[in-house]
Amino acid sequence: MITNINYTDTIVAYIDYKESTTVLAGRGWRREHHKDKCKKPLESWYLHTNNVYLRYYPNFYGRSLLYVDFSLPKVYYTINDNCLHVANFDSDVLDLRLKAILANNVDMTQLPPSFLNWQVSRSDLFYNHEVPQQYTKDHLNAYELLYLPRHKKLEYKNTHYLMSNLKKYRSASVVVRIYYKDLEMYEKGILTKDNTLFYPAGVHEDVEKAIDIKDDGSLSYSVNGVRYSRIRIELQLRRRKLMYALNSKSVTVRDVFDEVFQTSMINKYFSTLGLDREILSAYNFRNHISTMGFSTKKRKHIIECARLLRSGKSPYITGTPLKKDAISRRMFNGYVNQLKEDDIHAITTGSINNLISIKPLCIGQHLSHS
Repeated sequence: MITNINYTDTIVAYIDYKESTTVLAGRGWRREHHKDKCKKPLESWYLHTNNVYLRYYPNFYGRSLLYVDFSLPKVYYTINDNCLHVANFDSDVLDLRLKAILANNVDMTQLPPSFLNWQVSRSDLFYNHEVPQQYTKDHLNAYELLYLPRHKKLEYKNTHYLMSNLKKYRSASVVVRIYYKDLEMYEKGILTKDNTLFYPAGVHEDVEKAIDIKDDGSLSYSVNGVRYSRIRIELQLRRRKLMYALNSKSVTVRDVFDEVFQTSMINKYFSTLGLDREILSAYNFRNHISTMGFSTKKRKHIIECARLLRSGKSPYITGTPLKKDAISRRMFNGYVNQLKEDDIHAITTGSINNLISIKPLCIGQHLSHS
């Protein structure tokens, strides 16, 4: 399989596999005891080698399974960072990389000829949104306010998670991550292919200083004197979601590596999140609303909703009788849909500038800096 671009970062795949744990121990594998979702004992063996994480379950609900977990850019390019999409992806190259890594650690006679035939447990897709560096915080602050009634937000270090499922007893089938990729690379101390830090160790107290000191084009870059940085948007798609999206009970690596599938999934969530719509400054938003022919009361309601959203508050009243000039959730959703027809988001920014929207991906498009 050859594609123009592969948008995959992490891929977790598995295959039926039977191996003696004594043999695994002799190869350097380590045993781990933990509990499954029903709190029953579950034994596994694991090994981390060459940016690939292997895990073997001798008895996983009656099956013996081998899992492989890795970042595609790291393994494909044999580097220690995952900033770049894999361009001109060739599955034969990936198979050769994986076979070389697996050969000394598992019984290759039990594996299928191609990794593309493995079943997928999880597939993470990503896109780097390139914005002028001085407006990075404006974009991130606005994205934290995205109006997603079925999503639950969670912040871990410098990563903002927008969960697709609120049920505590069931993990989300899709997790959306939006974060500042430069900052993550800096904090993790990621190494380059030359085994040197992207950011010097002596500037840990100042991320902006670090970016200025170390800029080799892999992260932030300049075009016509304007410095750009990348905001990372990731989709963590679990098997349940993949089966639903593909309308199949079998989801192979070949299926999720299909470029049409990847672009359609990313574009779907661009639309769901509203990233394909323009996020206006508060000033420009008010001016735009004034041109839409709304009544004075409706115009006032919409502007007030945008103000409440920008301050992190609910734009509508729920659970109590409506007060004077308050609106219902249904009315607010109507406003959102009207704005959507003009490709305008209900979210606004306190910045003097409008934010850069993301255009839907096209098959075979060239990502010059990603």
